Amino acid sequence: MCGIFGYIANKKLNDEKIIELLSKRGPDNNSIIDISDSKKIKKLFHTRLAIIDLNERANQPYFDKSGRYVITYNGEIYNFKNIKEELINKGYIFSTTSDTEVVLYSFIEWGEKALLKLRGMFSFGIYDKQNDSWFLARDPFGIKPLYYYYDRNSFVFSSLVMPIVYSGIKEKFTINTAAISDYLATGSFIPPDTIFNEINFLKPGHYLLYKNDSIKINKYFSERNNGKLESFNNYNEVLQRVRSVIIDSIDKHFVSDVPVGVLLSSGIDSSLIAGISAILLGKKINTYSIGYYNKKKYRKIDETAIASKTAKYIQSKHENILIDYSEFDNMYDEFLESIDLPSIDGFNTFIISKKIAQRVKVVLSGLGGDEMFAGYSIFKDLYFAHQESKFIDELLMKLPYKIQSILKKDYLKYRGKDINNALIKRRILSVLKNSTRNKLIRMIVETDDVIKLISNYEIRHYMSNTLLRDSDAVSMAQGLEMRVPFVDIKIYDLINNIPAHYKISKKYNKRLLVDAFKDILLEDVYKTQKRGFSLPIPQWARNYLVNNWDIYSLYNKDILHSLGVDVNLFNNEFFNNNKIDYNYYKWLVLLIWLKKHNNYIYFQ
Repeated sequence: MCGIFGYIANKKLNDEKIIELLSKRGPDNNSIIDISDSKKIKKLFHTRLAIIDLNERANQPYFDKSGRYVITYNGEIYNFKNIKEELINKGYIFSTTSDTEVVLYSFIEWGEKALLKLRGMFSFGIYDKQNDSWFLARDPFGIKPLYYYYDRNSFVFSSLVMPIVYSGIKEKFTINTAAISDYLATGSFIPPDTIFNEINFLKPGHYLLYKNDSIKINKYFSERNNGKLESFNNYNEVLQRVRSVIIDSIDKHFVSDVPVGVLLSSGIDSSLIAGISAILLGKKINTYSIGYYNKKKYRKIDETAIASKTAKYIQSKHENILIDYSEFDNMYDEFLESIDLPSIDGFNTFIISKKIAQRVKVVLSGLGGDEMFAGYSIFKDLYFAHQESKFIDELLMKLPYKIQSILKKDYLKYRGKDINNALIKRRILSVLKNSTRNKLIRMIVETDDVIKLISNYEIRHYMSNTLLRDSDAVSMAQGLEMRVPFVDIKIYDLINNIPAHYKISKKYNKRLLVDAFKDILLEDVYKTQKRGFSLPIPQWARNYLVNNWDIYSLYNKDILHSLGVDVNLFNNEFFNNNKIDYNYYKWLVLLIWLKKHNNYIYFQ
């Protein structure tokens, strides 16, 4: 929806540069509010992508009627009309039809407890003039980003890292070598860490209070305190509940005063969103898919054939966006600017966002379906390994104790190896320290619900740190808001209370989604092997490097040492890597990113 920024400092920052870097996130309006006093310079910034209440009265930063509070807000609250009615009944008077005003008055009325009332995606900062305090918050899943810088004299927050870096708050920033290690292992940064020691990510489901030159961070959301435990009479009741909550979420995600499109792949998640929107909700939608000019060469990853079938079936106005290497080569520099931080993901979302941003301002994506509905192979692998171990445990219990203890010791080794292999396949073990790795394996062995455990792990890690962060950065850089109906608090609460055996089938992935919506899904969609929105990134990236860079200009042994990087490892994965895989690609992104921003980095 928008770009937000705020600061309190002893000096004026580079306001023009801040607005310039934020403006792509909000091309419709930009504003700066100066709330400085005799002690400090204080300012709030906002660049707006107008989605709800297109009138200029809804521009931000936005003051309450008393002038005590001012908010800069990024996001969409899908139940804002319900909350608004509640606030009206308490005597609040509204001047706009936007959700911004609802978020502000919700905070004034309920404080941090308001956060659990909000259904949607959000990050925001509110300044309380009377208490001279700042309140920042981020949605439970981290759909919308929020970064901050803090020292004894200054506090800065932003939707993006680079406006902080280029703001002038500090001449140079130091590299976080531990975070680099995380990036090289996972392809992204793990909150609260970013690539810089001085800049942190506010974690999903957390809020921050800044007052008297100090910060306090609290967690307001966790899987333990959300959702009421429920019992289900039978599988049909489960399917009815799943069907109801998903239809409701998709309907809520159409709240907008501008047209909404749908990104459509050959997979279950996006096909469901498009099908429910068109068939069950009766919406006239535009759908968009990404494919290749050379279909024969990329036939294994081209999704346009099945996507086009779905579009025809639901009667959407469909467009296949076709690309080839030349477009990658032409657009990759712009992509690196839009990604904000190094990442191995995001180009697929970047290119389709760039292509359709002139057609729509809002699109729905199937992101989150795999994490919520057990779509990755690790779910099946661990579930059936778990079922097998339960069966063997029951058999062992019937044997004499001495024999039982001997056999159990051998079986635990086998069982651990089985789990270990599943985690290696998903590339989970490689990113964990030994203590954490052993703890996770022990949790998997001991848990009663391995599907719930892994689902929450995937939601907190890959979905939040890579998929959501990258999708927001690159789509908003094109002035396009990407909404994710499966990443919804109501869906999460329900799924967390459905027993594991209802979620897994040997026949097909995402049993709950398929069985709940077989009436609107084509067989080709759920019987085709999972592909995902993929591009031949590593191969294209190597061509890009050869065509556009002197490869040795990126190589600096001193920098590698300062990053804490093993030079031999680097040589093997970058110079001597003939596989052209993601180990190669992550180095490429990191080194080019460092080269581009070298003037603002201090290498220790």
